[in-house]
Amino acid sequence: KLSAGVVIIEPDGRFWIVAPTNAFGGYKATFPKGTIDSGLTPQVAAIKEAFEESGLQVEITDWIGDFERTTSVTRYYFARRVNGNPADMGWESQSVMLVPKDKLLSVLNHLKDHELLTVILAKYQQWHG
Repeated sequence: KLSAGVVIIEPDGRFWIVAPTNAFGGYKATFPKGTIDSGLTPQVAAIKEAFEESGLQVEITDWIGDFERTTSVTRYYFARRVNGNPADMGWESQSVMLVPKDKLLSVLNHLKDHELLTVILAKYQQWHG
């Protein structure tokens, strides 16, 4: 199964994280992601999932990579917020959090996100020194 997701970063280096309703899939907190619906490109699916799960409208800025998850392979992208309000998140999320980079490891509870985080932080470090 293919899915797409986004890692949304604010200009100040904080990351947007969602808390799936009832810790769906064992995730207490994670990056927005979901199945690629028929007819959608991975980029469009990632943007759609970001809005549904976080209430944020985003613009893709870069490709991160393809990662094996528990039930799918997810294509992740970096994105920046261009509009939206976390209060507009859909039913799939219980909350939306803005997390400093140095707190991500403690907030993201799932091992699959820890693997992804290693790549995210390495790429982030390349860009920001």
